[in-house]
This record gives sequence, structure tokens and C-alpha cells, in this order.
Amino acid sequence: MLLLILFTFALGFVKSMPPAEFPVGEIVTVEPGGGVRTIARELEEKQYIASAEWFMLLLKLRSSQGLIVAGDYIFDRPTSAFVLVDRLSRGEYGPTQIRVTIPEGSTIQQIADIVTEAVPDFNTNRFLELAEGKEGYLFPDTYQVFPSVTPKEFLQVLEENFEAKVMSIFEEYEVPVEDRADLITLASIVEREAFGDNYEEHQIVAGILKRRMEIGMRLQVDATLHYLLGKTSSQLTRADLRLDSPYNTYVNEGLPPGPIASPGLVAIETTVDSKESPYLFYLHGSDGRIHYAVDHDEHVANKRRYLK
Repeated sequence: MLLLILFTFALGFVKSMPPAEFPVGEIVTVEPGGGVRTIARELEEKQYIASAEWFMLLLKLRSSQGLIVAGDYIFDRPTSAFVLVDRLSRGEYGPTQIRVTIPEGSTIQQIADIVTEAVPDFNTNRFLELAEGKEGYLFPDTYQVFPSVTPKEFLQVLEENFEAKVMSIFEEYEVPVEDRADLITLASIVEREAFGDNYEEHQIVAGILKRRMEIGMRLQVDATLHYLLGKTSSQLTRADLRLDSPYNTYVNEGLPPGPIASPGLVAIETTVDSKESPYLFYLHGSDGRIHYAVDHDEHVANKRRYLK
């Protein structure tokens, strides 16, 4: 008899464990007037529970009436049958998700700050530890997260979104695997150098930067110093421009060691599909427009005319 009791207990424990494919973050709707057996079967089919029969037994044990409160439920963690029965019996629908928007051009530190502001209990330091070395590969987008989201979970969402969005561009334009890292690095610079959503402007800026590298000219972009020093262009000094760092594109040829921000789709696609032009220089004038120049003399003239 004792063995039978232990076996029954062990079997019940196994049946109460959440299935491996428990659909975290999805909404399950319990319709008003739905039969308990129908609801239990649906929960089993959708992988919320391992056994519809065991679920109905637990529900009966909790309440002789075996009632379930109708409504939309959401689960931020795989949940045992015991907890699931308790929540559905009491109408505990679950946590409300929080909307988190990561703008294009955000750095890992900025991403951490944005999430921490939206999710007060978020472990910022742990996120920064896990995200080390992943600058540029965390996709900027709008995300819906639970208040209990962990740094590891949020980082995984960012990386998976990057993989899904960016790989389609690489495949569409047949970008060789060996060129992809450099393109992301360049796209992160284009993201910070070409303001706004003007597609052609992004294409031309990307083309100018590629042309500079092709002819052995230094990139000479402020964006890499912004990343390194946290200064705006107006705050940079002559000493800053001479700083000994691989991120200083005024003293080093070619690209910096890695991305300086998270580029968005426009920056990535226009870097891959850049546009050739006769220009070697550009600047953003105080009139809110970009001004191109074919040589340094014309660029100096544009500075005098448009930077006021």
C-alpha cells in the first residue's frame, strides 16, 4: 500500500510539472461558459499542462465546484499545474507587460539605462556583464517585457531579434560571411553620422565612408570619439582628435575594433546597399540639412557657410 501511495504521489508530481514547451508570454483565453473538460484539453494541447485529467482532478480537489474564472491569462514563467489551477480558480490573470523602446544608435550602456528605468527591479550590472562584447548586435526595437524579466532573458530577445532582422538583409544582398562583422561596424557609424530616416542620405554617407577607406583616407568621424569619450562634436578638442585609441578614426586608418552602437535596419541596409557619389566630405549644417563636398576646400567653405 505504501509503495502504491508513493507511486501515485510521484506520478502526480511528474504530471504537475510544466511541459518543456510551456508557452511563456502568450495569452491564453478562457471563454465564459466553457466546459472544464474542454478548457483542460485546450491547455494540454497548447502545452500549458502535461495532463488534462490530472488538471481536472486538482481543480476538483481545490474546490468541489471546480470553477474556472473566464478571461485572458498570461504567464511570465513556466508554471506547475498546482499554480495554474490556483490562478485560474481565482482569476489571477498575470502581470501586465511593460513597453520598452530601444532607439536606433543606442549603446549597450544606454540600453541598460532604458530598461532599468522601465523595469525598476532589473539587474543593470548583470545585464552589462552578460552583454560585454556584444555592442552593435542588440537590435534596437520596441519590446514588450514582463516586470520579472531577467538580464539573460532580455539579452536573448535582443540577440534573437537582431539575428532575425539582419540575417534577412545579408541573405537578400548575398553578403559574404567574412564581410558581415565589418559591415555592422560601419553601419553603427552610419547610424550616428546620418541623422533622420532619409534613406538616400544614409546611402550617400555610407558610400563616402567606404570610398575614404578604399583610397586609404582616414574615416575622420566624430561618432567614434563620441562613443569613446561621451562628448558631443562641439565638445571635442584638438587634443581629443589626437588621442591614441583604436577608436580614434582621425589618427587610425580603417574601421574601429567593433561597432559603436546598435544600428537599425535603415543604417544596415544602406551600408550594404550604399550609393556611390563624387563626394568625400559631408557635414550637418545649422539649417538642419546635410551638405556634401567633393574636396577639402569645398568642405571648409561649407563649414563657414552652414556651421553658425
